[in-house]
Amino acid sequence: MNEKDMSIEQTFSEKRYKTIFDIASVSLWEEDYSEVKKNINDLKSKGITDFRKYFNETPDFVYKAAQMIKILNVNNFTLKLYRAKSKDELLSSLDKVFTTESYKTFKEVLIAIAEGKTYFEAEAVNKTLQGELIDIFISITIPSEDAGFKNLLVSIFDITRLKKIEYALKESREKFKITFDLAPVGIAHTSAEGKWLQVNKKLCEIVGYTEDELLGLTFKDITHPDDLKKDLYALQQMLAGKTRTYFTEKRYIHKNGSIIYISLSVALVQDPSGNPKYFIALIEDITRRKQLEDELERRRLIESIGTLAGGIAHDFNNLLTALLLNIFLAKRNLHPDDESFKRLSEAENICMQSKELSNMLITFSHGGDPIKNLISISEILKDTKNLLPGGLKNIFCECIIPENLYPLKVDKTEIKQVIKSIITNAIEAMPHGGNVRIKAENTDVSEKDNLPLREGRYLKISIEDQGTGIPEENLKKIFTPYFSTKDMYSRKGMGLALAICYSIIKRHNGLIAVDSKVGIGTTFHIYLPAS
Repeated sequence: MNEKDMSIEQTFSEKRYKTIFDIASVSLWEEDYSEVKKNINDLKSKGITDFRKYFNETPDFVYKAAQMIKILNVNNFTLKLYRAKSKDELLSSLDKVFTTESYKTFKEVLIAIAEGKTYFEAEAVNKTLQGELIDIFISITIPSEDAGFKNLLVSIFDITRLKKIEYALKESREKFKITFDLAPVGIAHTSAEGKWLQVNKKLCEIVGYTEDELLGLTFKDITHPDDLKKDLYALQQMLAGKTRTYFTEKRYIHKNGSIIYISLSVALVQDPSGNPKYFIALIEDITRRKQLEDELERRRLIESIGTLAGGIAHDFNNLLTALLLNIFLAKRNLHPDDESFKRLSEAENICMQSKELSNMLITFSHGGDPIKNLISISEILKDTKNLLPGGLKNIFCECIIPENLYPLKVDKTEIKQVIKSIITNAIEAMPHGGNVRIKAENTDVSEKDNLPLREGRYLKISIEDQGTGIPEENLKKIFTPYFSTKDMYSRKGMGLALAICYSIIKRHNGLIAVDSKVGIGTTFHIYLPAS
């Protein structure tokens, strides 16, 4: 190719470049950095090597370097971006488009040049000539020394809209996180396999696990075994597309082994193609509500049985009184050695036992108001040995009675009867012997304790045995009259003692509850309001 052809080709290339430069839909700047490069080289000759440190300690150099740049050309899109009417207006007002952050970005450009880099990119903030902030992305191609370092081509992309979207998404995520973390109910995301993906603080409080502990488990690990089958079926229906939501009440097992009742709402989140992504679950602790419902149902049942039993017992008592009177009169006419006298005496003993049973039913049904006096429970508990049946072997009793226990205003006789009945129950549950542990302590009951009691100060008495334990299905029945797992044909199996204990504690505005594990033992907890 001759010189003429080369000249024509060069002219054509320049025209093509100018055309592309002018019509490009990105802001393009041609800038002469030769003076800037010369000053950087002078610093190198003086032994400066750490330019970041130097520019941080000498900010004036950065501002002076910005003045050294010569703007050779800008394209039409640049005028539109910075809302300038002409190139002259823009180039004469460059100080208006710079912000404090712009100088920080320019400092990074100087460092890139000083370190011999050939490319630089960064996000920055500029202003239009009207003072409106715009978010930009700067891309600079830096010529090498060998290429005759002089001019730089600077490309500036308007990312204001993208940054607004990014900010909106970030704000949305932060709002969700705050709502998620501070929600008054448990919230969780779980995978299709049941693994916890994300859990909030409230859920951790409900189940007693830390966030890290829960994330290492699945919901199956803490679901009560009897509720799991129903749960899995409902989730399979959702994954199959037959339902989108699921509502139920179920049980979780707390980290400490206790049972928690929850209200569960589950929804399936899908991707745009309709494929399952994860489940989102709302979990509300309804243990206290269930306890109140159970307690109310138990009271209704006991009151209903008590009304019937009380009426029958009263009439039966009158009949027994008449029968005892006739036996007494008949015995007066007989000699004590007479066989009939002996038979009548046996009948009299049976009638007395029946009258005792009748009186127990009357006590259970209404019993009248307790005769309350201010007492110290320590007196009753320290006298525990006198409450134990005689002739016991391999039965040991331990009492933990701290000082400064809350005083109680109770019917001493009735409370002693309750403690004696529970201790007797504990002994009968340990046919091969064991320990009975009695502990008293002050406690303050609040809503978070999930107990069907008014908030306030209580004295708590716990009586623990090492017996056979009570199966879970029987725990709700043990205070029901005539329910017993013992020999129903023996007097000790009549099933009234715990029902009477329940009635006595209820009339004292307290609570009697039970924890039990089969093969380990049973603990009765008695709460009595402190004076």
